[in-house]
Amino acid sequence: LANTAWAFAKLGHPAPRLLSAVAVAATRRAGELKPQELASTAWSFAAANHSAPLLFDAIAQAAVLRVDQFGPRSIALTAWAFSRASHASPALFDALAARATPLLDEFDAQGLANLAWSFAAAGRPATALFDGIAAAAGPRLAAGEDKPP
Repeated sequence: LANTAWAFAKLGHPAPRLLSAVAVAATRRAGELKPQELASTAWSFAAANHSAPLLFDAIAQAAVLRVDQFGPRSIALTAWAFSRASHASPALFDALAARATPLLDEFDAQGLANLAWSFAAAGRPATALFDGIAAAAGPRLAAGEDKPP
């Protein structure tokens, strides 16, 4: 499910009927999806600009329960997707902030930027997270990590 939605979103190929069917199936199975699958599914629907509020609710609920299994990429993708989709989920953002803060040294510069943007766009102040992002990003930017490889 996640790979199918990702492929269509990545290519920008409109497939509203397919995405609606994927949304129904993924909503039912959200509790079974791995963290990367939850993040990828949310990213796909946000990137495709396909409204699926019940799916986002199910992803948020499943993600909060397993946030301790999320790595930096899944955290950043999930936060970005919920912000991009304008889907409010305070409990999810709180859980993502709590999980991300001790892992900030594992984020790359792009992940830190996406995380900061996501929380700001969602209007979710997370002081400890932003303090940590500032501390982690400064040295990386000074070392030139913002430049493409």
